Amino acid sequence: MGAIMAANCAISLDAEAMPPPPPVEAIVLSSDKETEGLAEGYLSLVAHSGAFKRVPASIDASLFRSCHGETLVTCVRARLAEQAIKGAVVVVLARQASDGAQAWTCLGSDGARYAPERQNVTLDLKQGLFGTREVKFRESMLASSCVLAAAAESGW
Repeated sequence: MGAIMAANCAISLDAEAMPPPPPVEAIVLSSDKETEGLAEGYLSLVAHSGAFKRVPASIDASLFRSCHGETLVTCVRARLAEQAIKGAVVVVLARQASDGAQAWTCLGSDGARYAPERQNVTLDLKQGLFGTREVKFRESMLASSCVLAAAAESGW
């Protein structure tokens, strides 16, 4: 009985020693409402994994709605630069890549990419939701790394 109690205490202490996930303000944008909705849902799911804590954005997504086409990234970056942003603000630009897959570009507020290779990812949402445990983990890690690299760009 004493060994079980000691094991429970050790597990409890380890869980309490974990630092809290870093807060990230994340905004999802897409020219297609279905794509945006799926990306929004998947981002919320990924945030629940504990890699980051999604907090309400201090700026409104409507600020970026007039940004379109080939100048989308430049426009979003310019609008971010105009804001007095404190903390990690990330804009996820989502577009349909193929059946069940989305391409995400994650932008931070600093204007210079922290890790370009991680800030452009293609996610298979079908596999991310319904695949094997390993595949779901891989897709979640891709999404998390995109968001966290953009948050690092924002001046963490």
